[in-house]
Amino acid sequence: MTDQYLRVSREYRNSHGGNYWDVVKEEEKASDRYLSGEEIVWAAHAVPIGEREIRGYIPVSSLDQLDPYVDLLAQGILDVISLYRELGTYAFNLAVFFDQSGNDNGFKAFCSIISRINPNPSSTSDSAFMERLHMEPVIMTLPEDLGSFYRKEK
Repeated sequence: MTDQYLRVSREYRNSHGGNYWDVVKEEEKASDRYLSGEEIVWAAHAVPIGEREIRGYIPVSSLDQLDPYVDLLAQGILDVISLYRELGTYAFNLAVFFDQSGNDNGFKAFCSIISRINPNPSSTSDSAFMERLHMEPVIMTLPEDLGSFYRKEK
């Protein structure tokens, strides 16, 4: 996945002369998916790959540049976990995507968090056949609804 993000970041920069991630960050701030943040923008992802996917767009490209933003990133992650708890979800998956130090791919790091569907008497796993066998996530919450709910609660 990271290779794909790096490749399309380079392609966007080469064809548009700008940074794709900066454009995404600004568009998310103006959307109904926006949750919070200025330096690190948190928004419900427009094309989620998992239930209630939220992305935090970080203004650096590599891990060695993250230090000034660690506390802000941690606070954002805690806010998302708090939101998931308010929605009745206590399990989640998280990944942070970085470029390698010294590379110039036009990439900006981001954190992606998805909530895991809590098993209940009618289900035995939060890993459904659509996600695993068809590579098609089952999304039950509109990203815009998640952004609206967060802003209303905070």
